[in-house]
Amino acid sequence: MSSGIRVYPLSLGELTNDAGLPFYLGGLAMPSDPEHAAAMCTQCMSAYVIEHPKAGPILFDTGVAPEREGLWPKESIELASPSLYEPEHRLDNALNAAGFELSDIKAVVISHLHMDHGGGLEFFRGTNVPVFVHETELKNAFYNVATGEDFGPYLPHYIDPTFNWVPIHGDKWDLFHGITLYQMSGHAHGLLVLRAELRNHGHWIFASDQFPLRRNYEEPIPQGWIMRDHPGWWRSWRFTKSLEQRFDARIVFGHDKDEFAKICSQRVYD
Repeated sequence: MSSGIRVYPLSLGELTNDAGLPFYLGGLAMPSDPEHAAAMCTQCMSAYVIEHPKAGPILFDTGVAPEREGLWPKESIELASPSLYEPEHRLDNALNAAGFELSDIKAVVISHLHMDHGGGLEFFRGTNVPVFVHETELKNAFYNVATGEDFGPYLPHYIDPTFNWVPIHGDKWDLFHGITLYQMSGHAHGLLVLRAELRNHGHWIFASDQFPLRRNYEEPIPQGWIMRDHPGWWRSWRFTKSLEQRFDARIVFGHDKDEFAKICSQRVYD
């Protein structure tokens, strides 16, 4: 096992959405049940500091922007405004609680550029911190902001050329020793899944929104209307299953509140 890599979970608040977002056919009314209304689904928002012995602290995802009024359109506020966002959920404060300052972060890896994963890049505005994102996702995000074709999940306040974007190319990229990135289409066309190799806690696969909830992965059940590539999701699910088996890995789900609470029972993993 690779020595020296440590993982620190960061709690960044909660979202509450219609079940049609995380689950295929979730909340869908049928002729036999035209008044069907599914329960709302509360999901956590999270990020992780992955402290590398040579590269230093790397941040995986950033959560939402701290101030959303004026940055988010009305529809985005209605759909995805956090249902829980206290001062301790701000990225800078969550980092402080884990023992880090914003200035400690040497690189940011964004799984995908939806507003609840990339919006916290606002905290790095004016810095030269490298922001790693898949080439496909970067192109797609800028295109959608420019044309308005998928405006809402992608917002212009952080889809901004002044950040130090570093594109990841291809299906697999060894970022640093013990940290590997995989491009997996499904939730977004250029979503990155990260695998980290820990000495005492084995391999962790950070699935982000490819598998936001355990149920998505284990049943399996694809996501609902937020998903952009249905066939790609199934290919990514099969590939992740092969990684899990090959490395005897722990899958870290992107928004599973109960699973994240278990992870947060420990401050740091090595």
